[in-house]
Amino acid sequence: MNIRQLTLLSILLLTFTLSSCDNEPLEGEFSSVTQNPTEDENPNNQDGDNDGDDDNNDDGDNQDDNGNNDGDDNDGNDDGNDENTSNFTIESTEYPTPNGYIISDFDGTNNSVHAIYLINGTLINNEFYGQGCDFSNDLTQGAIFNIRSTSISNLEAGTYEYELSTFESSLNETNISTNIIVSDNCVTGSDSISENQITSGSMTIQMTNGVYTLNYTFETNDFGTIIGTYVGELQVAEDLS
Repeated sequence: MNIRQLTLLSILLLTFTLSSCDNEPLEGEFSSVTQNPTEDENPNNQDGDNDGDDDNNDDGDNQDDNGNNDGDDNDGNDDGNDENTSNFTIESTEYPTPNGYIISDFDGTNNSVHAIYLINGTLINNEFYGQGCDFSNDLTQGAIFNIRSTSISNLEAGTYEYELSTFESSLNETNISTNIIVSDNCVTGSDSISENQITSGSMTIQMTNGVYTLNYTFETNDFGTIIGTYVGELQVAEDLS
């Protein structure tokens, strides 16, 4: 589908700009990270290792061996890395996004703004420099959402409707990409769905003890309904751009 094919130049334009509280842009871009989407090749323990949350996963494994905490899988760390609960679906195909990151901007007066990355890779050093070269080389799919929160101090729980032309609380610029190609930590190609395709949508956010549940849905011109879910922590990333 020609509308989804992006050249290197168009990839470099995949900068997600959040209007910060003082009207200065908070920028985010895709970087590269990849896991094989085949579930048979990615058992849950391997997913946890690829996510970079080794300590949490190792703790859970030790507790399971001791028979103490079978319920640890429900505390968000493992769930967030579980491809069965964190993915989006396009035209009946599921794309796992086990890793979640958040970049936030506050001024203490206006509504806070946040960029959420749900990807099957990692942000390098949890730092973002405003370029498409901030991610690990195995990225193949992911989604970025820009949200203006109802709160001046955090990402507030609730339902955010997709709306591009407002400074009120809402879900703003969104990009959902598959078949991402990364070279030397830089995105060089992808199939992307963004505001030129999305006609409406929303995201519902819940949070308990630092564990987020994000449910989102979008209607598109050419790809039908896109549905996605993420369960887990959102790792805090710093915007150094």
